[in-house]
Amino acid sequence: MLVGGFRAQARIAELEAALAAQAKRDQAQAQLEVDGAARRQLWTDDATGRHHGARGRFVAAVPRDLRRFPIVPTARGPGAGESLWRSHVEVGGGEGIVAVRLDAPAKARGAKRKIKATDTIDALCVSSSPGGSTLLYAGRTFVVGSVVEVGATVEVAHDGWYEAVPVPRFARVIRRRDDLSVGGATLTQ
Repeated sequence: MLVGGFRAQARIAELEAALAAQAKRDQAQAQLEVDGAARRQLWTDDATGRHHGARGRFVAAVPRDLRRFPIVPTARGPGAGESLWRSHVEVGGGEGIVAVRLDAPAKARGAKRKIKATDTIDALCVSSSPGGSTLLYAGRTFVVGSVVEVGATVEVAHDGWYEAVPVPRFARVIRRRDDLSVGGATLTQ
């Protein structure tokens, strides 16, 4: 019984040492990545340029380093959100930022919120079915998941535009616009 206790203690000490060594390696790798001096590569390339993992299987050549996830500095106080938005989305070309409640426990529901730029357009419903509606904006049609009455003008929120075909990304109907004419060009008095 006593020998088993020593073995368990030795195994625990061995695991703790291995975890500490891994933490040191990760910290050193993170510092190198921050400095831009190193990049962790988990694959090798063969003569044809295909990528293989440690076991020889084909893998996607995706770098596993911190550059995949840019770290935004913590900002607090009045105006901090606007300055982060300006520097990382408007100037930096990012899609959005994530706000995190720092006092929340790890993995707490509702502790993080994605903040993205949202724009709205007014579109005309040209057809509708139980699965969604086809809307018309600037000569282009696109589909939303809401059922809208044919001929109605609706306000649609979206998260930018697709590059290949200029239709709104993640379009969703906000409300019906009865104050607009059928063409959507003039407001009624």
